[in-house]
Amino acid sequence: MALKVDGCALSACSILVLLLGIVLPASSQSCSINALRPCMGAYLGGSPTPACCSSIVSQAPCFCTYARNPNYAVVIYSSTGRRIASSCGLRYPKC
Repeated sequence: MALKVDGCALSACSILVLLLGIVLPASSQSCSINALRPCMGAYLGGSPTPACCSSIVSQAPCFCTYARNPNYAVVIYSSTGRRIASSCGLRYPKC
């Protein structure tokens, strides 16, 4: 049986991936929105998993870079994005 993905789920996934690459740019940090895929369940309402938190922590230096993109800013600054960051022990940055 094929997996069915509706437009809303796809949008939520894209938003999550964009959102969770959060914090300030680091000199040698490799920013990759795809690294945030483990957080999709948390973005859809679940609790962040250890894999999600690990991904967020590794992408934290990219937050402001992602926030400058209008497509990602909506997700990054959402209450869900803040909840996930807080649940993973990250201080929400100001860019």
